[in-house]
Amino acid sequence: MTVLSNILLGLGVFVCFVSIVGIIRFPDVYTRLHAGTKASTLGSLFITAGTILSFLPEMNEGEFEITIHALFAVVLIIFTNPISAHAIARASMIAGIRPFITGFDEYNSPTKKEEEEEEKSEKEAEEETEPREVSTEKEVKKEETEESTKTSMEKEETPEDKKTEEVEKSKENGEETP
Repeated sequence: MTVLSNILLGLGVFVCFVSIVGIIRFPDVYTRLHAGTKASTLGSLFITAGTILSFLPEMNEGEFEITIHALFAVVLIIFTNPISAHAIARASMIAGIRPFITGFDEYNSPTKKEEEEEEKSEKEAEEETEPREVSTEKEVKKEETEESTKTSMEKEETPEDKKTEEVEKSKENGEETP
């Protein structure tokens, strides 16, 4: 029994160590979650099984309580690890964190239809010689406000503006200013 419990304990420690290495080495949140939850669940399962087996030969009242606590901990870990990993992955996806992708990805690669549409739009852009005048509501409103400010500025001509205009006209004609 002791040999089997030591093997289970050693296996559990090894799996937890692999989980730690995976968390450090993997590139993004999703693969790190995978390494952390799957391996730590399995590792804690092995460690708990090894602990229970080490107390089985001499089972008295105190050791029975330890076994019950260990089984309760295993059940709790088995249920909470996947749920928490799912919640973290979902929150990451909602936050806009994209998975790290290398190489060919059949789900995110453009389809032939999308490629054809892109080529078609590029050809249309090349064939088009005159730029189209497209005005949005914002541009129209901006032009209207500019025109209204121009007209309001023209209407509010002060006497000082008139004097400066007269001085400029007289300079152009070669007359002396009063």
